Amino acid sequence: LLKSTMTITGLGTLVMLSKNIAPHKGGGGGLYAWQSTVMVTNGAHLDISENKACGGGGILLADNSKLRVEGRESELIVGRNIIRCDAGADARMIGIKQMGGAGILATGDGTSISVKDQAKVFVMHNTIYISLDRRIAALQPGGGSSLHHGTSLTVQDAEINFVGNTATGSAGGLAFFS
Repeated sequence: LLKSTMTITGLGTLVMLSKNIAPHKGGGGGLYAWQSTVMVTNGAHLDISENKACGGGGILLADNSKLRVEGRESELIVGRNIIRCDAGADARMIGIKQMGGAGILATGDGTSISVKDQAKVFVMHNTIYISLDRRIAALQPGGGSSLHHGTSLTVQDAEINFVGNTATGSAGGLAFFS
């Protein structure tokens, strides 16, 4: 999504983004949002699973993007996504601001994630693999999610779960950077 809005709404509504691959320099294997809003509301479900990228294996939210999961029975599942950079050069090409977050990567001022009003988010079994450059591997934080400078996470009367995620750097579950 580029300067766009995606709204998934209504009980029983399901959107699946599964088994997609972003090119070796790309991010957001399942969903890439730049200055965009993604809303999951009123009992809808968004499933982002088994995607691959060099940054933000499942979701990459960039530059004032918003992810909103709101309302009873609304659910976001981000599972079994992979960051795979087979060479340090691949990771350097996308820039330090887009490092980590095999499940969800949030970067850029004003980017936010909000989970409210009995909604549920599951970030599970996402993995970071870096094979050649140990210096780049050490920079890959947040196997589940990585939120960089200028971003925010709000959970209000809702549930968010980070389970079984793996990082090569710090924070297997959730990493925040200032």
